[in-house]
Amino acid sequence: MATCQAAAGDLGASGDLLYGPRSCPQEFIDFVWDAYDFDKEDWDQGFGYWQACDLTRPLARTFNALWCLEFSAPDFENESYDAPILNWAGRFARENIDELDGRCAGTNPNAIAHTQWGAGDEYTELYMGFFFGSTVSMRASTIIHEARHADWVGHDEDGNDSSWGYNGAWRFQVSWLAWFIKGCQNSSTAMKVAARQRANAILNRNFVEDPGFRIGPVGTKDRGVEGISRDTNKLDVFAIGSDGGIRTAAWEQDVADGKWRGWWRIKSGLATPGAPVSAVARTPNHLDVFVVGNNGGVLTAAWAHNVNNGKWGGWWPIGGVATLRGSLVSAVSRSPTQIDVFVVDKNGGIRTAAWDKNVSDGKWRGWWPIASGAALPGGPVSALSRGANKLDVFVVGNDQGVYTASWDTSVAAGAWQGWTRIGALTVRPGTRIGVVARTPDNLDVFAVGEDGTIQTAAWEVADGNWRGWWQIQSGTALPGSAVGAVARTPSRLDVFVVGGDGGVYTAAWAANVADGKWQGWWRIKSLVATPGALVSAVARDPEKLDVFVVGGDGAVYTAAWDHDVADGKWRGWWLIAP
Repeated sequence: MATCQAAAGDLGASGDLLYGPRSCPQEFIDFVWDAYDFDKEDWDQGFGYWQACDLTRPLARTFNALWCLEFSAPDFENESYDAPILNWAGRFARENIDELDGRCAGTNPNAIAHTQWGAGDEYTELYMGFFFGSTVSMRASTIIHEARHADWVGHDEDGNDSSWGYNGAWRFQVSWLAWFIKGCQNSSTAMKVAARQRANAILNRNFVEDPGFRIGPVGTKDRGVEGISRDTNKLDVFAIGSDGGIRTAAWEQDVADGKWRGWWRIKSGLATPGAPVSAVARTPNHLDVFVVGNNGGVLTAAWAHNVNNGKWGGWWPIGGVATLRGSLVSAVSRSPTQIDVFVVDKNGGIRTAAWDKNVSDGKWRGWWPIASGAALPGGPVSALSRGANKLDVFVVGNDQGVYTASWDTSVAAGAWQGWTRIGALTVRPGTRIGVVARTPDNLDVFAVGEDGTIQTAAWEVADGNWRGWWQIQSGTALPGSAVGAVARTPSRLDVFVVGGDGGVYTAAWAANVADGKWQGWWRIKSLVATPGALVSAVARDPEKLDVFVVGGDGAVYTAAWDHDVADGKWRGWWLIAP
């Protein structure tokens, strides 16, 4: 066989350090060697035949995947096909895969594995992308995917499955990943987060008919919480509960002794439990919220202090676009009478719609494609307004680059301009980019790179070029994590992220402090949240910060910082109780 090389990467992040000691005992190696008909000639010449426990080589990393497949169920001895797939996945793979072969690559350079089945020789080949481009849990899920092919079930729609009901290889893989997240007790949160990201990527891209659900984060009932400030003494938060109801809670300095009130359900709207909600405050007395409904359409509801006795109105569809359930609708208010919203549709097109109280009788208009941009179907768009006639949007492209487009009524006859890639940073598809405008002439963006580093880039109108990316101190988070950001003043930035340990961390930048270098990271008290979750942050005034996040128990928590209270230390976390 041919020789080939690849970098092993971070063995801790891939899970190989965790699983390596488990898969190395000779008893286990002998078991899988026979069960999968390994052959020396398929695994020598650098693939690891002579170094079976060397985690930088393909063979040991394959053993890790097989151990994960065999022993992830708490009652792994029960391999009955009446049990969940987590129990019988190893049995199914052993019964159907004829042999496992290590290879550099296949005829399709993008493939990470291939199974030959039908007439003649039957075998499953594993490629470099399998060995070095995924975590242990993702490798295990690929094995069960290929086992379904070895069971003589191919894809029926050009590499995709027509539907969940087809019961093909993609369904097998998603099902195993979902049960791994739910039931495995001997893995790590990082492995489960990676499993969720892989499962949702498959649900987004590999079924012709959308299955109509997504896999929620590990150990939480809700993952999305949106906080906004209508003025210096008012806060509102929004989330979708486990029943699919869209709910809100409110805080006001001079009401109910400054305690949080809610959660009230906003009419009878329904959406995917835990999915994100977007909200804007056009004025201190107006709120507008946006979600993707269970049919993939975009819905909006509105509240005005002096309308309908202060009761919510809605939900009204913003027709003309179809995206994926659980997706983000990004919303911005350019003025008290204007709102713009953005989504990535089910085909990966980036689209926008607009509302202007004084145009088209106050009806929504759109959805218009933004240039020729494309991203992960249902992926997040980050958007902001630097002025009443300016919009900037940001997405992660299909090549994992961060891209931006802009709109200005006075430029190019009001046509969208872009897409422009920001530097060479690569991030995981579907990552939500953090964005702020410190002034109408400055933009700062934040993202977690594919290597887990937290990075920032900046733009100013003076030169018109993006600069960066720069790592923010030594902070790291799981790839795909969201970074929350706020600008308290034109010369101050604060960013927030949930670390790999579930802690909520913050870093700060001030132009006149520490020679303009970033400071941090500091952990905000002891709350444990879901790694990868968004920390929603607002600045009610230049000396106050409030943050919101879903805890590991599925409840919504808040913490606060005030320069003039508690010696400028963070306080909280407080439960925003129902």
